[in-house]
Amino acid sequence: SAGMFFKIGNVPIIDAVPAGIARWCRAWDLGATEDGDPTTGVKIGVDALGRCVVADVRRGQWTPDERNKNIQQVASLDGLRVPIRFPQDPGQASVDQKVNFGRMLAGYNFIFLPVIRDKATRAAAFAAQVNVGNVSLVRGKWNASFLAELDAFTGENGGRDDQVDASSDAFNWLVRGEKSKVVWPDSVTRDMMGAG
Repeated sequence: SAGMFFKIGNVPIIDAVPAGIARWCRAWDLGATEDGDPTTGVKIGVDALGRCVVADVRRGQWTPDERNKNIQQVASLDGLRVPIRFPQDPGQASVDQKVNFGRMLAGYNFIFLPVIRDKATRAAAFAAQVNVGNVSLVRGKWNASFLAELDAFTGENGGRDDQVDASSDAFNWLVRGEKSKVVWPDSVTRDMMGAG
């Protein structure tokens, strides 16, 4: 039930990113329309002791063009040290998305990974760290919305869970050591290299 999955009372709010953050990831949960689910990008860092900080959340109900411009702008602000993780949906739409994002994010470190687990399983490891007080938030206007969504999350489908999904994907990428790499379909690589 709500309030049982994430114990948000155990999440400290801090004024700045602490020293010693060794690795970063920003994961995106992609919305496709301006009146549907929001597109959300959550930036999480982890230090050598495994302590985590949620440093930034970007979120909006954007058209696909607006979404892509926002993702590109956030990548520029994050810089090259922050790998970007996207969910890979099955089918041709995912192939087309990889091609478009490959061109849009040329030079950045990004990866598409399939979503193969249910929401509760994807969120479980991140929730465990939240619940023992091992995840802090950098103070920002997004804090209240972020904590409210975590508090309402039950692990079931339905409701707004884009921030939970993006947080879980970023955290899982960091702690499971999935190798980061630029993922360009061959057609994009050929285009960028000038090959026929």
